[in-house]
This record gives sequence, C-alpha cells and structure tokens, in this order.
Amino acid sequence: MKVFIDTSGLYAMLVADDAHHGEAAAAFRRFVEAAAQLWTTSYVLVETVALLQRRVGMAAVRAFAESIRPLLTVRWVTAADHHAGGYRPPSRAGTWAPVSSIT
Repeated sequence: MKVFIDTSGLYAMLVADDAHHGEAAAAFRRFVEAAAQLWTTSYVLVETVALLQRRVGMAAVRAFAESIRPLLTVRWVTAADHHAGGYRPPSRAGTWAPVSSIT
C-alpha cells in the first residue's frame, strides 16, 4: 500500500492539542504497522517544518526530523514539477495553496 502524507496530517499527528491528533496518530501507526510506503514531497517537508517551527517550536521540528522524516519516502520537486504544477496565484479572489497545487 502506498500512502501520500501531507502537511495537515503530519501536523495533526505531531501536535497533541490539534483537533485531529488522535485520529491522525492512530492512522499513521496503522500505516507503519502495515508496512505501507509513506511518501511525500520536498515541498510538504518544507511546509511542515515551517508550520511546526512557527506554531510549536524547534523541539517539534527536531522530533519530526528524528522520528518521522526517516519513515517517509520523499519525492523531490524539480523545476519542471514546480512549473507544471501551476505555481501561480489565482486570477480571482479566493484561497491559494501552492504546495497542494504542486503535490
């Protein structure tokens, strides 16, 4: 089984007071126990580290880097991926999630 791991799932799993912590941590444990291939992108890693550092602190970043990151297969985003992913703000008002548009 192959499972894509995104920033919101990583954050919820790592931050105990997140509203979805219990379910995210349980799901991650199940994936690890089932020997699922957990994959993500380099953009998700950057986004996760930035979010953890800003909201929780460097201890959370170290915990992520030491205990979770080694379990992930990372697809490094290339310049071609970046441009093909539509890394452009929307022309109309609304939200924009550049990492999601590429990954």
